Formats: sequence, C-alpha cells, structure tokens
Amino acid sequence: MTRRSNFQEPKIVLVFNNNRVLVAMHKSLNFASLAMRIPAQSISLCCLGDHISCYGYYFRHYEHDQVRIEPLEDLGTLRIEEYDGMCNVVRRYHEPREMSRRGVSAEKRRTKKEKLK
Repeated sequence: MTRRSNFQEPKIVLVFNNNRVLVAMHKSLNFASLAMRIPAQSISLCCLGDHISCYGYYFRHYEHDQVRIEPLEDLGTLRIEEYDGMCNVVRRYHEPREMSRRGVSAEKRRTKKEKLK
C-alpha cells in the first residue's frame, strides 16, 4: 500500500518585469519567494489572477500543457500579453509608469523591514 502525499506537485512560476517581459522562471512558488524576497502568498495571488501584480512584477504559473517556452529563446523576449494570449486568458495590466512606481515603493518597504530586523 502506498501513501498519497497531501502536497500538490510544484508549478513553475514565470516572472515578468514592469515592461511586461519574461525575466525569470522558478521551479516552484517557494523558490520564487526565496529568490525574489517576496511573500509566497503575494506571488500565489498574482498567479491565480486575484491580484494584477506585486512588488513591481507580474507572475504566472507555467501552463506547460498549453504553451511551450524555450528558456534560452524566450527569456528577455516573451511578453506577458503573448503568454496570456497563448493560454487563452484575459488579464489586466498596469501602465509601465505605474509599475515602476510600485516597484520603487516595494523596494523601500523591503529595505525598511530589513533594517528593523
């Protein structure tokens, strides 16, 4: 008899910058959280579509059964609008100016927290 795990399989997380370009791929939500120093819950809410963005980035789960991404070719060139279109998903986006402001304010909050530790 084999025991089934309560945990789900990890999903690859795609990271798009404020210019809506793919800048990173992470093995799982937890790896993305550790690498970017962003709370996992915030990233998850963005991936699920509950939030538009967080900390100046857009996040998406990689739907590998629908879309094929070649990291060497697509990093730095794939745009979030293209990816959402390939996945047949309609999402809202912030203006680049607004995203830059959000990224700066998030960085201020992050450094303030680190000083308090």
